[in-house]
Amino acid sequence: MSAQKDCDFLVKRARELVSDDPYQPIVWREISVITAALRSDSQDKHAQFLRGLFETLPGRVQCEMLLKATEQCFNTLEKAEMLLLLLKRFPESVVQHGVNLGETLLDAEVSENVETPVNCFRKLFVCDVLPLVINNMDMRLPASLMQKYMLKAAEFYIGYVTRGPSPDIQIQGSQEGGSLKSTTVSRGSQRYVIDGLSEKSSVVAEPWERLLDILAVVGARCEWQGDKGQRSYVDMLQRVKELCRYLPGLEGDTRSRCCSQVVICAALVLFRSAFLYVSAVQPALFQGVNTLSSGPWILVEDLSLVYNDVEGERGSVKHAHKKRKLPDGREKTMSSDDEEGLGKGRGRHILMACEKLLDVVGGLVPPSQEPTKSPEDHGRVKNKTRKGNDLRLLPCTSKAVLPFCLQLMLACFKLRAFTDSRDDLSLGHVVVLLQHDWPRGEMLFLKTVDKICQQGSFQYENFFNYVTNIDMLEEFAYLRTPEGGRIQLELLPNQGMLIKNPSPVLGVELNTLLLQGVQTMDRHHTVTRGITKGVKEDFRLAMERQVSRCGENLFSVLHRFCINEKIMIIQSLP
Repeated sequence: MSAQKDCDFLVKRARELVSDDPYQPIVWREISVITAALRSDSQDKHAQFLRGLFETLPGRVQCEMLLKATEQCFNTLEKAEMLLLLLKRFPESVVQHGVNLGETLLDAEVSENVETPVNCFRKLFVCDVLPLVINNMDMRLPASLMQKYMLKAAEFYIGYVTRGPSPDIQIQGSQEGGSLKSTTVSRGSQRYVIDGLSEKSSVVAEPWERLLDILAVVGARCEWQGDKGQRSYVDMLQRVKELCRYLPGLEGDTRSRCCSQVVICAALVLFRSAFLYVSAVQPALFQGVNTLSSGPWILVEDLSLVYNDVEGERGSVKHAHKKRKLPDGREKTMSSDDEEGLGKGRGRHILMACEKLLDVVGGLVPPSQEPTKSPEDHGRVKNKTRKGNDLRLLPCTSKAVLPFCLQLMLACFKLRAFTDSRDDLSLGHVVVLLQHDWPRGEMLFLKTVDKICQQGSFQYENFFNYVTNIDMLEEFAYLRTPEGGRIQLELLPNQGMLIKNPSPVLGVELNTLLLQGVQTMDRHHTVTRGITKGVKEDFRLAMERQVSRCGENLFSVLHRFCINEKIMIIQSLP
């Protein structure tokens, strides 16, 4: 109770001090101690007590205290930090003080003759003040000012991520296996302090993502073209490509806005792409880049769109080759002989690619688990309209190369599986390969199911060897039910032969499931009038066993598929 009374007394006294005469030396000394605790990162009990004391004051008193403390600051950085406290605690004050504070910091940057955009004034402006200003919808800011601030933010974040290593960093040879050595810098040994800030305040987390957030807000307020939900650099590049196509037909303010959008967005994509490339091949150039896993890299085509619907791709393949450019720029319609030759050539390339990637997979060791996906990887799934070829850098590791090989193999079989003619083998391969990176390929899998339903039957005797995805198993089990259409599924080894040749004199036995390490059941089904019932029972038992395999390492399953079925895979291609 005594502590509570003391606290109440202190709060009452603090209110009196602020309201009476805050410019008395003793009063100002107490206020400065409290505001210093607010600006400090210290977690000692005294600082925590002072911050708690401040929180008990009424909002009006807090606001007056911060304003008067700001007036008493003569150091630009301290004054800005104090005013920033006011803006964060009282958002309504952003309209009055936000832009002025930002311009004060930018002016201080010029007057102090700083040599780099990565300085204490710019950091405070970009990371703290600017988000408050641009996200305040009560402020009407001209587009020119917004774009100016956008470029200031870009200068800071790009300068921050591309800063060089400190002179005192110890560089040592890589301990990673492999013949290609690269310099290695321990992340923990790197300390970067912006002059005028503490080490903790100098850290900027996720700079590229923060820059993208600012760009999204500025773009919306400047009425840029595009989907407000596009929040990745891949989406940004795609939008720039689309704008460039109809930019020549625009006029006036619309053309001016689009030009600004194209230039700014294209520049940011270029800087980020260049940084990612250089930081991968020469990581020692930049501070803060984790190089513990540096090694050989390979430049490959981005195959993330392989999970998209096949119709658009088939249309482009079907019609894009119809015309051939002549030397003078005219177009010549290709004959059926030309088309046939092109088709054979394409098939030959697919076969060569598949043979090569199967050789590569044979030399890989499947990783213990699937790699985690970056936010940008997730963004690729949502963008179904992107066209063109993008390149990606992959480290030469099993963890990175095996997923790429699986995507490439899926690309080889995808168009073949969805032709008008029936090809159950290719369709089955597609089902197996779609398990990787699930559920990115869910829509394509549902298209596979639709094709099976249209056919009325499906035969793929390797199904229970390599399909362990629970969602897929449930879908195939449903197809056998009356509600699912009673689709005839021949998924067990030898099942197709037994159903197609129901001769009672053969006396052929039907094993339930042929899997490594699984003993065949003692139950036998003689080919008689009840063969269909027996097959259904075996199918049910096989499904039950398969569900128990859903926890298996998928990479090991798919790696085994590529190794064991190599000959069949190659022979099934044209």
